Amino acid sequence: MADLPLVMLLVISIIELMEEKKMKLGDKVRDKVTGLVGITVDRIEYLNGCIQYGVQPPYKKGSTELPTWRIDEEQLEVVPKKQVSVRKSKTGGPTRKV
Repeated sequence: MADLPLVMLLVISIIELMEEKKMKLGDKVRDKVTGLVGITVDRIEYLNGCIQYGVQPPYKKGSTELPTWRIDEEQLEVVPKKQVSVRKSKTGGPTRKV
């Protein structure tokens, strides 16, 4: 790598930093603004380049619904690097009855 020009080394470093930031579905994350902590359950990428994640907070006993909050990627930080694993099924989604 010592033979590469300085500009190329900077570009490579920036790309590596950007790849590190990418979250995965199932990551435990925290909203930097509100402090909300939850699990990433979906990812939306808009035509304008905005990326949002659906974050579900932990279930509270007695709650009748489990909300999913849409939060911009830049506003989220990954809490410890633990990923939740979920058994995949071919149901077509959580609301489809098979």
